Amino acid sequence: MKSLRVRVLDLDGKPAAGRAVHLYGLERSDLRPMEPAPDWDFQTDANGCCTAHFAPSKDYELPMPRWGVFIFRVDSGAMDAGAFSRYIVFQETPEGEKRSLNDWRDSEWGTPILLASIKKELTLRVKAGIAIRGRVLEYPAGVHPLAGIRVTVSNDVHSDTHTGMAGIIEVARTETGADGSYVLKRVYPATCYLAISKGGEDSVLWLKTRRGSEWKFDAEDKIEPRGVRAVKCDIMAGNEGQFHYSGRVVDSDGMPVTQALVCACISYHRHMRTYKDEHSFENAITDDNGHYDLHCPTPWVNSIGVIAPGFPYSGRNDGRVDKFFAPGAYNFELPQLDD
Repeated sequence: MKSLRVRVLDLDGKPAAGRAVHLYGLERSDLRPMEPAPDWDFQTDANGCCTAHFAPSKDYELPMPRWGVFIFRVDSGAMDAGAFSRYIVFQETPEGEKRSLNDWRDSEWGTPILLASIKKELTLRVKAGIAIRGRVLEYPAGVHPLAGIRVTVSNDVHSDTHTGMAGIIEVARTETGADGSYVLKRVYPATCYLAISKGGEDSVLWLKTRRGSEWKFDAEDKIEPRGVRAVKCDIMAGNEGQFHYSGRVVDSDGMPVTQALVCACISYHRHMRTYKDEHSFENAITDDNGHYDLHCPTPWVNSIGVIAPGFPYSGRNDGRVDKFFAPGAYNFELPQLDD
């Protein structure tokens, strides 16, 4: 077993006692438990120290960290944004160490370090945070404020999962006031992502963003706060199902195709970035006249296709603007299956 002492220093460089420290695994084989766990969550002592233990094992049943790549996070405090460590590599073989050092080297979290190379302790000094503020307004006019909207901000440690924007760690949250305004304080000064929700659900959709003087029709939720103390981000949000897609499905003789499945792939950003953007769908079934209606949460539809018994799959490739289908009418003529 390998042990590592972590020392946390405050903004003045003095030991920070009573600070919450968390360890996160970054590869699929070493992801931390979903619930708080004593082998992954710590609190610093009077000297600002805590100790983590790593097991040289691949046994997934062990509760403690095993071979893998890790990062430490110190929670934000009353006057600071906490801290993140560099990536820490703990692998079984020299070849594995070399591979991990290479795979994880291009990151804003600094050059990865080998656990074995840390001779005494790992020192983490907290940083002063930034503020993110703005208003959440109702789409499409952007006049009426939306109160009671939860706004969260998360840092991304880029863990190796299949879900796109992976390994995000929520670092702050708030709710909009009566005028739709929000302020997130002591946000760690690294690439972060904003998110909005209502009642804990994705029932309110981010549709437009204003960072300067003009609105952009996109959910620009990525913030890169380089060299600034505050970031302004206004959000225009709407409810689900506002964007209408419709049309008719017929065969090669112009006869309606009934009970056909029309499927639209929905992105939650104008330019696909996340796993959710590529794996969210809205479906409709054609009626007796071959008509379908789709009410989509965003106007960024990546593809529209039809599946019907006795016909080959048919997808639309025309009519796309800026790589997505705008709301409107899209008809389909299905060819016969080859004999």
